[in-house]
Amino acid sequence: MIEAITIIASSVGADTFKPYSPQVIKAMCEVQNTQLDSKDPQRTYLLSAWQRICLLLGQDFAPYLPEVIPGIFQMASLTPSMGIQGQENMGDLTDMLSEVKPATDDDKKKKVNINTDEIEEKDVGI
Repeated sequence: MIEAITIIASSVGADTFKPYSPQVIKAMCEVQNTQLDSKDPQRTYLLSAWQRICLLLGQDFAPYLPEVIPGIFQMASLTPSMGIQGQENMGDLTDMLSEVKPATDDDKKKKVNINTDEIEEKDVGI
């Protein structure tokens, strides 16, 4: 629902959306501050929604920053957990990476990039 509202807001433009923006932003802050846990998939939608609202309102979004920023920082500060499904007690990161990356003779030249939803959310939040 958050995604739909902010996409519609972007479609109708800032002038049409401004009268409704306090209610929408208040509802989004409520969701952000009271309804999300660290594994909630709504976090991604909420971060994208903040981006759309910020771009839409521009300078008019500034008064809402004190309410919005702490929750975004909280989401950005979450520490992603890593694991391989079905593997209990994987040990350290080196053991885990050996399970995921391809075996090659020239490992020094190869880099492995592991991306998770949590890492992506941190990037969007930042």
